[in-house]
Amino acid sequence: MFLVTGWGETADGQDGGAIFREFLGKTYHKPHDSLDQSINYQAGAKFAYVNWLILDAVANGDERPTWNEGDFFGRAFGGLGADLDTAR
Repeated sequence: MFLVTGWGETADGQDGGAIFREFLGKTYHKPHDSLDQSINYQAGAKFAYVNWLILDAVANGDERPTWNEGDFFGRAFGGLGADLDTAR
């Protein structure tokens, strides 16, 4: 799951959006990718935990998740709320 809802300063005053854009532009899936690069395990753990919270909320919600009408993935794969007449 990947959600981007906007960026603001983090608690320590850093611009998360600028950091992310720089990472995507200079590092993410580039030829110089290397296992020797540092890994921020604390940030990775937070990211995994937030994704788990989202998954848990969806899985244990009172209502089943639905596709938005006309959603590409809903039409392609079917599912609750998808326009199944145009799925294939």
